[in-house]
Amino acid sequence: MKFPNFIPAFTEYIQRLPAALLVTITITAAASAIGIILGLLLALAGLSHNKALSRSYLIVVTIFRSIPIPPFLYLTYFFILMYIFPIVPAQAGTVALGILLAPSMAELFRCGLQSVAKGQVEAGIALGMSTFTIQHRIVIPQAIRIMLPAIGQLIVGTLLNSAFVAVLGGKDVTGMSRLIIDASFASELYFVVALTYFIIAFPLSRVLSYLDRRWKLYL
Repeated sequence: MKFPNFIPAFTEYIQRLPAALLVTITITAAASAIGIILGLLLALAGLSHNKALSRSYLIVVTIFRSIPIPPFLYLTYFFILMYIFPIVPAQAGTVALGILLAPSMAELFRCGLQSVAKGQVEAGIALGMSTFTIQHRIVIPQAIRIMLPAIGQLIVGTLLNSAFVAVLGGKDVTGMSRLIIDASFASELYFVVALTYFIIAFPLSRVLSYLDRRWKLYL
């Protein structure tokens, strides 16, 4: 079986891949940063003894973990575009993915911080350590060790979810390939697109696993 349109489509794909790959990596990095920052703030609210904050945490996490990615991408893009300032699809996609990542990060941070045995905190208090020292030297290092593998998986998931930005017309890997496929009818190019994401995601997951093993050595 021959694919007469595949070679020209593949050639164009390779030529345009570096720029599209840069967009995909930028979206992933920025969305992950947004998700981590917002997730940490949410986790602190969830751990607060203030009932209003803890209840707000539950509401926010429940709502945003129940929203599919494509509709939220559209909502974010058109809301910002119409009411705040002109924005390109990649920027809107970054914001949307970061917001949707935050609840998962928040749950991870909350569980990780709570998983450290209270006895270790009490031991730090008995030794006269300040709250900052206890968090810095006892709680946070152990919590990071527990959370790091899951954080890595969420970041890899964000990389794969960045493909949804194509629904807005983003110029990421998926968006770029859709333009080529629509013009050439070479749908078999999607195999190359899938391989491209694997080539990016697999080494990233290995690097994060390596960091997890390295962190273990310091505990």
